[in-house]
Amino acid sequence: MDRKIVIENKKGIKYEADIIMCFDIEELNKSYVVYKFDDEVEDDLSTFHTSVLVSKNDDNYVLEDIKDEKEWDIIKGLMKKIVDESEEV
Repeated sequence: MDRKIVIENKKGIKYEADIIMCFDIEELNKSYVVYKFDDEVEDDLSTFHTSVLVSKNDDNYVLEDIKDEKEWDIIKGLMKKIVDESEEV
C-alpha cells in the first residue's frame, strides 16, 4: 500500500511525495517523516528527504527543516541501524 503526502512549498505549489517511513525519537521529543519525490531518480538512485513532522489539528501536519547538527547525527545513526538490521535478515 502506497502512502502519499502532499507538500506545499512557500510559493503555494503542491507536490506529491511517497512516504518511506515515519518514526519518533523520544530523546528529542519529535516525530519525523522520510519521503521521496518520483521525479528525483538519477542513475536508479532515489533522493530521500527527512523532515520534522509537526502535528496540527484535524489530521494536518507541517514539515519543518532539521537544522541542528546533533539532531542530524542522531537521525543518521538511527537510519544506519535500520539499514544494518534489514541486511541481517
